[in-house]
Amino acid sequence: LRTVEDLYLGRSRDVLIDAIFGTGLSRSPEGLHREVIERVNAFNQPILSVDIPSGVNGDTGAVSDIAVRATCTVTFGLPKRGNLLQPGRELSGKLYVSHISFPPSLHCADSQVVTNRLASLSPRPAECHKGDFGDVLFVAGARAYLGAPLFASMSFLKAGGGYARLATPASIAPLLATRASEVVMVPLQETADGSIALSNLDGLCALADNVDMVVVGPGVSLNEETQELVRRLVSCTTKPILVDGDGLTAIASDGETVRR
Repeated sequence: LRTVEDLYLGRSRDVLIDAIFGTGLSRSPEGLHREVIERVNAFNQPILSVDIPSGVNGDTGAVSDIAVRATCTVTFGLPKRGNLLQPGRELSGKLYVSHISFPPSLHCADSQVVTNRLASLSPRPAECHKGDFGDVLFVAGARAYLGAPLFASMSFLKAGGGYARLATPASIAPLLATRASEVVMVPLQETADGSIALSNLDGLCALADNVDMVVVGPGVSLNEETQELVRRLVSCTTKPILVDGDGLTAIASDGETVRR
């Protein structure tokens, strides 16, 4: 091509293959290259990029100024970082990996590429029950934070967990139950702010001793009484414990609790 006018994209073209630049590009397309990319992006048919959309940095996924917006990209050997990091990931469209003649040792390595595709759970024995796949106590939620306890407990179940118990303020337990019918609710006494009260400590410690693991902190709020409950609960149980969200604030300045 000498000028962009030499690029004819008439109606008879069903697909456009983009191979203007490769993965080594680290500068912004200029002059004719830029004009061609602009024309390509105006093409109303599928665009297939080779290795990486032209204009995307193969190492970082960054775009200096302009880049091809592909319908799909065929990359070779293994995905490039630029295919996986934004905005390169979005510009790549649907990503396909071709092994071509690369040795199997390259694409059969232990490393894995994680995508948004749903993963299937491993087959389970017919005689199993939910107790065989983990019994976790979630101490989470407050009147102002309904999402955190819901996402935490349901994520465990959707990942294959067996038994989820959600210890949460009594006033919000019915609301959460409408969205998480598989979760066993443990309604708790609450503070004036609608967070978990310290008076629940003994009951929570006893319950923690009868589960496999405790998750404490998602959406419990920064109420000081509740923060003290978190610190004491972390100290009273010998079971594995995961502290998250507002629970991290509770133990951040307590070195002894963190060490436990």
